[in-house]
Amino acid sequence: MNGKTWPPAFTKYPSIENHINASRIAAFRCNGKTDICDWIVCEKIHGANLSFTTNGTNLLCSRRTGLLQPEEKFYNFQAIQEKYCDSVMKCWELARNFEMIESDDTITIYGELFGGIYRHSSVSYPVERVFPVQKEVQYCPHTDFLAFDLRCGADDYVDVEVMWSMFDEAGVPYIRPLKTGCSFKEAIAFGPKFHTTMPALMSNVTESHQNQD
Repeated sequence: MNGKTWPPAFTKYPSIENHINASRIAAFRCNGKTDICDWIVCEKIHGANLSFTTNGTNLLCSRRTGLLQPEEKFYNFQAIQEKYCDSVMKCWELARNFEMIESDDTITIYGELFGGIYRHSSVSYPVERVFPVQKEVQYCPHTDFLAFDLRCGADDYVDVEVMWSMFDEAGVPYIRPLKTGCSFKEAIAFGPKFHTTMPALMSNVTESHQNQD
């Protein structure tokens, strides 16, 4: 039985910086952070921040600003929690087996809740009523979740390649990289216009749309 207090204190995920934030980029370069590792480029999904936290026994969800109560109205997150509960628990088991956490530690999977609208004659909508998370970008007719980060314990964020491997084994869906193993200069030079990876992930019909975020 987990011995630490439940629920744990909420930890807000840092806001994602814009790649054209000159002062932030200058700070990275000044601190030598641009050259100490390889960089990756991922698609930013237009949705709502959602995270799963578990201690291997209990499971809760959070939005960007705090813990979600079981009956709280937030894009029917309860259905997403139920859908991926087993996968999240499996991810905790992997972290424990790899000795990344102690038996009473938690893991938190950060990601994006999205979807609920996809206007296309070849795509059918769910029978139940769905409220779109965002209307500007249409991903799928149902709401769904994709992970983008994993924290084990209080402070340790997991290396992306290890994280992807764990997500694959546990069945946690995650955002696919657009480019890997690149320098910081190559990463920030990656254009904001690109062919989205989302239709393939969601098995949707696509008409060569480009992401321009």
